[in-house]
Amino acid sequence: MIADAVTAIPAKAQATGSLLAAALKPTDGRWENGLAWRSERCFAAAGFGVCDPTPDPVEPAPFNLESVYPQGYVIADECTTLGGDMDEARVRRQAEAVASFMVARELWTGTLTAANPATVDGSPYVNPSLDSGATVVASVATGVVARLAALEQAAMVSANGQQVFLHLPPHLVLGLGNLLRLTGDLLVTPLGNVIVADAGYPGSGPAGTGTEWAFATGPVAVRLTPVEVITDMVATLDRTTNRRKLWARREFAAAFDACTHFAIDTSATA
Repeated sequence: MIADAVTAIPAKAQATGSLLAAALKPTDGRWENGLAWRSERCFAAAGFGVCDPTPDPVEPAPFNLESVYPQGYVIADECTTLGGDMDEARVRRQAEAVASFMVARELWTGTLTAANPATVDGSPYVNPSLDSGATVVASVATGVVARLAALEQAAMVSANGQQVFLHLPPHLVLGLGNLLRLTGDLLVTPLGNVIVADAGYPGSGPAGTGTEWAFATGPVAVRLTPVEVITDMVATLDRTTNRRKLWARREFAAAFDACTHFAIDTSATA
């Protein structure tokens, strides 16, 4: 007996706590060949007494440009030539559903950029990732909550009190219980900082080991190209098997200001 074909359960992305739910999504300018910016969040501040006639000057932030080069991902689907037209909407849904996971995994690990660095001034350039270059917070506190609090404080002080993002693997969230509040699809700490617990976050540490690490940065900005579906008959048809393949591809860039970048090991053995 051949089963009747019915509509499949649709692909759908993680909503609450995902990177795309939390990230800024700028639409300015062209960025597919790389983007650079001068950070507005990285600056020094100092107080002075109003009776001091010559307060110490504050040095401006270094005139540095931060940059990120895009990466991408691809989804494939297949059917027989006897099955009718390819379902382009299906592969588009799949590409949308996996977007946050793929961007988050690359933001955390930098695997794609490490394997294929950009070339800048004749030298290889690897995008910043969460697990590379972070300042490790030393804490004698025990327990996940206390260590995440130490991470949050270090990041907020570094950011001069600006909002920060705490990035952690999803399995740590349930242990936080009612300490977090839900604002739309955002998980927020009592101090108003954003918890990002994307399924794409593996929890590995600066050396690529462990599963209990958490990171803190300033807000993350994510840029995405529209999903491109390749439907050309010549490119998709395999006449030897009478099967057609359909590809959906997309480029992305995820960026954060490197002046706020901290890590902490929340495991019981740390």
